[in-house]
Amino acid sequence: MALISNTRRAAKAFSAAALAFAAAFALHPGPVRAVDVPTTNPPLEDRAMREAREAIAQRQWAQALALLQGHVQAVPGDADAHNLLGYSLRHLGRHAESLAAYERALALNPSHLGAHEYLGELFLQTGRRDLALRQLQILADLCGAACEEYQELKQALDQRRE
Repeated sequence: MALISNTRRAAKAFSAAALAFAAAFALHPGPVRAVDVPTTNPPLEDRAMREAREAIAQRQWAQALALLQGHVQAVPGDADAHNLLGYSLRHLGRHAESLAAYERALALNPSHLGAHEYLGELFLQTGRRDLALRQLQILADLCGAACEEYQELKQALDQRRE
């Protein structure tokens, strides 16, 4: 009897949590970003991501890569980390791996603006302008022509006109 009672309590708690999540998601004002998802160990994850971002800012691609690889192993659902992993790999000339990282970021969060921008830049860098233009259109649909990611990719496309 106690098992049935515990099961019912767990089901009620789960239902309440699911309703709260659904309500919060429905009221969210825009595209969901990875930063909107709570992490399991914020201090450690914040430190790894902060150090990776610092390495990227200093153009230390190999250091950023090592930090991000460790982070995505610990937190495989972090779309931001996969996006930055792709960014670092792209700057190291490892285009196939970069593509896989961007695709993983977008599988986790299809509305990830940065991943769409950087994927477009990868396509442009590898001679696939048509696919870069597709990413620009996706950004226009997600955030409009005034958003920073759209503007950055458009500028890259304009600089590399065929």
